[in-house]
Amino acid sequence: MDTEKNAKELSDKEMDRVSGGAGWNTPFEYVINPEMCICCRSCEGCCPMDCIRFENEFAVINQEFCIQCGNCAGVCPTDAIIKK
Repeated sequence: MDTEKNAKELSDKEMDRVSGGAGWNTPFEYVINPEMCICCRSCEGCCPMDCIRFENEFAVINQEFCIQCGNCAGVCPTDAIIKK
């Protein structure tokens, strides 16, 4: 996948590969509990869409580009990232 592409430019085939079949239209989203986040930045490096940023010492997920793959939740050492 071209690293310059964002979620809106991905073909269906590319989306299935990147998201493990989750796609864009899932009935949930991942959110980060700022009270549990220790700003370790583990989630930032594992996101295939590069949609996790740190603002004011808190991790934030850009929901517009998140493909709900769950990689971030899987690497979070404090379980601060949950499905909502």
